[in-house]
Amino acid sequence: MMTTATATVTDDRARMEELGQLHICYATHKAWPLLNAALDAGQPLPASFVAVLRRTAMLAYWQVEKEQKKMIAGLTEPVLNPGEAWSDPVSYTHL
Repeated sequence: MMTTATATVTDDRARMEELGQLHICYATHKAWPLLNAALDAGQPLPASFVAVLRRTAMLAYWQVEKEQKKMIAGLTEPVLNPGEAWSDPVSYTHL
């Protein structure tokens, strides 16, 4: 039987992977709580989700708070953002 905490982690992971399919995240009101909860719980983040957050934070016109930019800057994995034309060939050929 799945506990509430386990169900929440599973649901959050599925939401992060869903947002990770985007190039940038216009729904940051959904992304930040997921990031905070995963970091607080010590859960690993999907690489695609980290990549979306990084790309979103880099856009000059997008409203991302300084605290959120610091949080994203502290994410060291993956080293390269998956889902970008230049990084995917590098990531797979240099494993």
